[in-house]
Amino acid sequence: MKKIIVGFLLAVCSISFGQSNENRTVTLLRDSNFYFLDQLSKQPELVKLLNTNKAFAEIKKGRLEQVRKLVNSETFPKSEELVHCYIFTDDQIKNISDQLVILNNKDKKVEAFFEQLKQSKKYINYNQMNKEDFISNVTKLNFSGLNHTLKVYGLGEKPFYPNIDSVSYNKNSWYFKGATLFWAKHLANETDYTNRSFFEPMLDYGLYLMYMNHRDEAIRYEPLAQMYNKNAIAHAKSVDFKKYEYNALIVLGDGPENYTDPLGALGKLNLKLAVEQYKQGKAPFIIVSGGHVHPNRTQTCEAIEMKKELIQLYNIPEQAIIVEPYARHTTTNLRNATRLMIEYGFDIKQKSMIVSYQLHTKSIADKKFLDRFMRELGYLPGEIVKQQKGELLDFYPSDLLLQVNPLEPLDP
Repeated sequence: MKKIIVGFLLAVCSISFGQSNENRTVTLLRDSNFYFLDQLSKQPELVKLLNTNKAFAEIKKGRLEQVRKLVNSETFPKSEELVHCYIFTDDQIKNISDQLVILNNKDKKVEAFFEQLKQSKKYINYNQMNKEDFISNVTKLNFSGLNHTLKVYGLGEKPFYPNIDSVSYNKNSWYFKGATLFWAKHLANETDYTNRSFFEPMLDYGLYLMYMNHRDEAIRYEPLAQMYNKNAIAHAKSVDFKKYEYNALIVLGDGPENYTDPLGALGKLNLKLAVEQYKQGKAPFIIVSGGHVHPNRTQTCEAIEMKKELIQLYNIPEQAIIVEPYARHTTTNLRNATRLMIEYGFDIKQKSMIVSYQLHTKSIADKKFLDRFMRELGYLPGEIVKQQKGELLDFYPSDLLLQVNPLEPLDP
């Protein structure tokens, strides 16, 4: 009976799905999670150069042959064996890095690409390193992030926060294992990788695994600047920030633990605290921060709901509200809010205010929070200072917060 089911599934999968055109989710995830790989794949001359490199050519050829052999087999392959065909070994990652360093030293186009990558500040935590170390660290970060994505959403391994970021199906079910097979079969058989970069088959599969698992939280509200924050961005151009003590009030989330309530009880308190500060004229903007976090795979976005509450219950003008709908942790509340301020033209040398209830702000002011920031993101967020009066915090952010973190695929 099992052989009959497998044979039927493989037969269904052999029907052409048409051209393998990337969908919007995958396109946006490439840019947000793997900026380095995405930018590299968009440089035709560099792609051509990489494809003439023997080491890179062997990686792509060997991996595709392995995958196609498994997915076109008459028997149902083990999903572990299949997904591991896409995962890079530590030795391969080091070899890739070494080859890119060699090319950087030999070819001006490659050197210019990495210089532009530095200027983007997407990997700003490495910008002070020499060229070789910069390339090595960027390469390791991206390929380690890709491996992590493949393991979590292809094998069902536990992510760093398993209660909110895990695979969306029973990893041991025939349905999930079949889905990982059919996506691999479709991509391997229907996509022409001849003139694409050596890492593209693995990158494609990792991103489509995220799509398959409905894990698009990192880009769900794009284009954020043109949609949810358009009025605030326009308003910021006419604001004299020097008239205010703070750039913005960063309101942290505290999500509900059920699928019914749009906001948690303490999240609502945070909003009231922010409104009081706003109406005292402390800052021209309120940044509401929080994504689809609690409970797992909730369809409610906390920042969107906070914005609604501010407008409907407190009559805060929409132009004064900036939505940050992606943060999944307190660390990335601060990081993502800072990124938006930089993107929207704020001078981050002017302090912002962290707004949350007392126990939360107390934990943020503790040294353990900075230790956590360092452990999870690899750098410090800037300076966090207790206010002389009250329980809220002053925040002097660092531009290191621009650093991309592909090891957290739902909140990079």
